[in-house]
Amino acid sequence: MPLRNEFPWFMSVGAEFFGTFLFEFMAGACVFSSIHTGLMTAALGIGISLLTVSYLTIGVSGAHLNPAITLAVFLSGKRSANKGGIWLRWWVALLYMAAQTLGAILGSCLLVGIMPDSETHEADGTTLTFLAEGELTWAHGLSVFIMEAVCTFGLVWTYFAVEVDENSTAKGFGPTVIGFAMIVGV
Repeated sequence: MPLRNEFPWFMSVGAEFFGTFLFEFMAGACVFSSIHTGLMTAALGIGISLLTVSYLTIGVSGAHLNPAITLAVFLSGKRSANKGGIWLRWWVALLYMAAQTLGAILGSCLLVGIMPDSETHEADGTTLTFLAEGELTWAHGLSVFIMEAVCTFGLVWTYFAVEVDENSTAKGFGPTVIGFAMIVGV
């Protein structure tokens, strides 16, 4: 039986699906839009997108919006300190992760479906679908993997620090802090 201010599991799973869908779409649009303005534009856009979607979903599902966060919350046996979310039984955690994955895939597909086929890079005339300038590209797979692992760890740690820890001093500011963690991670 749900506690007061809790939503049924299917509403929480739906919030994770639509939240991840919206985040992936908005964050991807920020990346596409930053082709000529650089990484800072993408980082700010992605972080602000996560901040926005976190505020939208925090009261319903706990705003995990990432299978790594869901898995960590489930394994810890805790739940978000806010009023949103539900105690994660194993099957609800699996549904969260499936909803997040499906939402991200569909958000990406919609974005790719509405974007132009390619973008020509002005400097050398190469055709790019996704732009990754700098040292961390597909040619540096291990470096990219390590960077993603460290940034994901930072994101999960931030989530736990502001949303799970009952002694958190960031009450009410969780999504803002999580959004800024994403900006730093990008």
